[in-house]
Formats: sequence, C-alpha cells, structure tokens
Amino acid sequence: MLIHLVGLLIFIYIYVRLIRPLPLRWWFKLSYAGIVLIGSQVHLIQKLLPGGLAAPELPGWIVMTMGWAYASIMVLAIALLLRDILLALSYTIDKGDRIRRALLSPLNSSFMLMFSTFVCAVGVWRAVSFPNVSYLELEFDKLPPAFDGYRIVHLTDLHASRLLPESWLDETLRIATHLNPDLVLITGDLIDGTPQNRHRDIRPFKSLTAKDGVWVSLGNHEYYSGVDEWLQAFKEVFLPVLINENIRIVRGSDEMVIAAITDPAAERFGKEMPDIDKALTGTNQNDMIILMSHRPTDTKKHAKKGVSLQLSGHTHGGQIIGVNLLTKLANQGHLMGLYQIGDMYLYLNRGAGLWGGLPVRIGVESEIALITLRSTKAKAESKSPSAPEQ
Repeated sequence: MLIHLVGLLIFIYIYVRLIRPLPLRWWFKLSYAGIVLIGSQVHLIQKLLPGGLAAPELPGWIVMTMGWAYASIMVLAIALLLRDILLALSYTIDKGDRIRRALLSPLNSSFMLMFSTFVCAVGVWRAVSFPNVSYLELEFDKLPPAFDGYRIVHLTDLHASRLLPESWLDETLRIATHLNPDLVLITGDLIDGTPQNRHRDIRPFKSLTAKDGVWVSLGNHEYYSGVDEWLQAFKEVFLPVLINENIRIVRGSDEMVIAAITDPAAERFGKEMPDIDKALTGTNQNDMIILMSHRPTDTKKHAKKGVSLQLSGHTHGGQIIGVNLLTKLANQGHLMGLYQIGDMYLYLNRGAGLWGGLPVRIGVESEIALITLRSTKAKAESKSPSAPEQ
C-alpha cells in the first residue's frame, strides 16, 4: 500500500539525514531508529489489528498515541527537508559555513525533534476537540422568497469510532441542534466500523432534529464499513439516506430541491455509482437545487446541470497547514471553504471529525457549518416601492 511505502521513505530520510550523523553511541542511535521505524509504519500495524486501517478497534488513547507518533515523524521529516534546502542555499552566500554549522548542530536537531512532537501533541488534542461553528450567508437568484432566511446545518465527516465515541458525537450533535436549523444535511463518512461495533456510539443520532428533518448522503467510509448493513442501521437511528435521488422541501406554494449522489468508492463494492442525472430526476433549470456530494468533484458538471449549491466534505481541509496543498491537488483544486463555479456555490466543509489513521489537526480546525440562504427575489421585493395609498 502506498501509505506504507511513504512511511518507509520518511524513515530512511530521517535516518540518513538526522539519526546517523548524531554524535551518539551506536545503541542509542539504533534505539532511536527503531522508534522512528515503528512510528512510520503505524498504518501497517493498524491494518493488522482488529478493525483494520479504515476503523481501528483500539482504545481511543492508543489511536491518539499512534497518530501522534506518525504525525510527529512526518512533521520532523518536513522540518529536515526545510533544513536541507537552507543548507543548499548556504553554499550560494558568503560565510555560509557558519550557517551550515548552526543548522547541523545537535542543538538544532534536538529542537526540531521537540518542536515536531510538541506541535503534533497539540494537533491531536485539537483533532478530538469539539468542532467550531462556521457561519455563512449565501444569496441565490433561484431561491423562492418563502425560503429567504432558511437555515441549514451542514455536517460531514463525523467518523464515529473508538476515537470519537458516543460522548463526543452526543456533544457535537447537541451543538448542531442548538443552532435551531430548518434542515440538517450530512454529507457522508458518518461512521468508522461496523454497525455491531458502533451500535452504542451512533445512538446520539436519534436526538438530532430539525424542522424539515435530517438527510444523509453516503461517503467512502460507509462503503468500507459495509454499506448494506449501515443503510439498515441508519434507519434505526432515524437517518434517511438519499441514493442518487432527491426530495422537495415545501413552503406554501414554493419548493426547494435537496438531491444527493453516492460516492465513487461504490465501484469497489459493486454498488450504485454517482449518477447526477438520476439524482436530479424530475427537476428543471428553474428549481433551487442543493446537492449533497461527499467529494468536492465534478463541480463544473453539476453547475451545468443547474445545481445552485453543492455541499461536500471528504478532504478534512487537509488537516495540516502547508501539507494540505497535496490534498488540494488530489481533489481537483478544492481544499476547504467557499468556491464559486459558474452559477453554483461549492461549500467544502472541513469536517466535524476525522479518521483514526491520522488524528491530528494543525492549523485546520474542525467545523459545523450553519448556512443561511438568502433570496435575491425577496431582497428585490423588499426594496420595491410600496403601492400608493388610495
């Protein structure tokens, strides 16, 4: 698996550029190398343990410790890379030998090690903290006046697991409910693990309510964890799932469409692939359409189909500032926040939770999004002069 190979390459780099040159006894350097090697192969270890890589069934503190070790090694490797770039640049300036001595000193090596471990410890703490609320107000030409001021709570990537158990989910959903939304939309990756292992952790979903209900689209982790069983389990906790289909929210004579597509991970399991045409069956270009799509992909296609707002997750915002640029490249140039594609908005949520394989957030906070919809038509009507008195 690619992630194991990346870990091995990181280990080799740290060994050659940091551990081997240290002025220490061989047995100390060997012990240091052994710790780094184990940390670099955390995902291989998780793969061999109960629950596997997608949903490690280990006590939360162990998952956090393993994540802290891997993240520390990754950040240390980045620090070493920056150091080596500075070393290369030092050869182009006068008195560069002084800079090289400072950069290669044991004191600097110790500082990089302490910095990476401390920053990642804080990052793990932030990762398992409760999410912040992001407030957003968007205006749409197609939104009927009756929906002006309509409030949607967007949740994604909750990843209920041994890392983020019932107590965490209960408080997170309490925050969402306290926002008093008209509608709650959850765009996938609600869980990690099987219904048998998560039967207690998902109970808080029963208390999640909104005036027009709660609706769900599927993410890749639902497929990894047994999608057919989860579809039944979601019914038991009152979470209706839209699978390449849509529903209409009604306000008097006005309507708004909520549609959802599946996730490309469905192909690996012989399930129904994302189908935007099927998801928009019965709609027309005049409809105000909100699309739930776990991944922030095919946005130009969706915009051309008449979607006004796409809600997505999946990226977690890349979790680590700077490194998250790689996540952006892997998701068609999308990372987090608000984008405008043609006449469509894409809101890419950073996620309320995360996967236990990398439980760290550095400079990228988790979130619950509260989106208030505004109608251009309602705005125009409020500004129009009142009729003259008779």
